[in-house]
Amino acid sequence: KRIGDEANNEKVFINVCMSSQINAPREITEEELIEIVKSEDPGRYRVPISLGEPMADLDKHGQACTIFTVIIHPDFYRRAHSSPTFMNFLLTLMYEGLESKYPQFKLDTEASIPMSFKKNTHKEIKNAE
Repeated sequence: KRIGDEANNEKVFINVCMSSQINAPREITEEELIEIVKSEDPGRYRVPISLGEPMADLDKHGQACTIFTVIIHPDFYRRAHSSPTFMNFLLTLMYEGLESKYPQFKLDTEASIPMSFKKNTHKEIKNAE
């Protein structure tokens, strides 16, 4: 997933991984999710997520970039992959979580390209720590 860093226009990649060691959120329907998001207390629906530290790297063109790894439960990953509503919710969780944890990164959510979902590269991390 590629997004731009507004502070210096550096590319940021978010690797979305899954692990059953991350707790699964409770099951809800798309309608329930929409209702929760529109409510005055959207935080009442919790999705456990692990946000990795930023790693400096180079993209395929040799340009500086930052890579984050985000880990979620496989069931929620599959749900997001099959539902635009849950996908948008997951993307929002990732962007807001990373910006909250790393305020030096201001992410341009309009520039996002969910590359890993397009490539269909689904891998589960067996021993996440």
